[in-house]
Amino acid sequence: MPQSAVTTDPEADLLQAKARHAAASEEYAREKRHADTIALLHRLFTESRESISRSVTQPVADRVAGYLECLYGRGVRIDVDCNEPGQDSTIRITRPGTPTFDFDALSGGAKEQVAAAVRLATAEILAASHNGCLPILFDDSFAYSDDDRIQSLQSMLDLAATRGLQVLILTCTPAAYIGFGAKETRLVAAITGRRSPESDPEVPKTAESDSPTSSPPTPLPTNAESLFLETLRSLGNSSGNQNLRSAFDWDEPSYDQVKASLIAQNLITPGRGRGGSVSITED
Repeated sequence: MPQSAVTTDPEADLLQAKARHAAASEEYAREKRHADTIALLHRLFTESRESISRSVTQPVADRVAGYLECLYGRGVRIDVDCNEPGQDSTIRITRPGTPTFDFDALSGGAKEQVAAAVRLATAEILAASHNGCLPILFDDSFAYSDDDRIQSLQSMLDLAATRGLQVLILTCTPAAYIGFGAKETRLVAAITGRRSPESDPEVPKTAESDSPTSSPPTPLPTNAESLFLETLRSLGNSSGNQNLRSAFDWDEPSYDQVKASLIAQNLITPGRGRGGSVSITED
C-alpha cells in the first residue's frame, strides 16, 4: 500500500468527509430550491398568459364562429393559439363532420371567407367603444370564392349589418351582390384632358347643354329583357359580358340594368371570367 494512502487518524478523515458531504448537500438543496422556483414561475406565467389569451381571443373566436355558421352551418369551432412573442398566432377551423384545419391549409376561397369573418368579429368588438357602429370596407375581397359561396357570404355580411356595422363593398361585379339588399352607388371615371373655357381663353364658351360632360344613357327598348335572352340563346346560352354587350347598341349602365333585372328573376346566372359572363339559368 502506498505511503500516501496510509492514515494515522481515521476518525478525523471521517469527520472531514462528513463535513464535505454536508456542504455538498446544502449546495444541492440551494440549487434545487432555485430550480424549483424557476419552474414554478414558468408554470404560473404560462397559466397566466393562457388565461389572458383566452379572455382576449375567445370572444373574437366565438364571434368568428358565429359568422362562419352562415357559410358552413351550426357547429363551427374556431381555436386561436397565441404563440411565443415574435411568432404568429395559429388559427384552427373545425367544421361539422370534417377534420380540423390550420388556416394555412385552407383553399384560397376559404381563406378569404375566414379572414372576412375575423375582420367582422374584430370590428364588432371595436364598435362597442363607438356607439355600437363602425364602417368596414371590402374591396373585391372574394376573388377566389365561387358564385354560390358569394351568395352565402352575403348572409354573413347581412348579419354584420344587423349587429351595427356599416358594410361597404367595392366591386367590379355588382351583379354578384344583387341579393344583398344594399344601396348601390356606381363610380364613373371622370373625363380628363379636355380644355375648358375657364382654363384656356382660346376655347369658346358655350352653354352648358352644348358641352355635356358625359353621354346620356342609351334609351332601352320595351322588349330589352326579351332581346337580351334571345341574343344570349343564339350565342349558345352563355357568353362573356363584353361580347354580349357588343351585340346591342347599349351603354354599360343600361346593359348592367337589364342584366341585374334578369339575375333577380333567376332567368340568367352570372359567371366568372375576364369581364364576367352570364348564362341561361337551367330549369
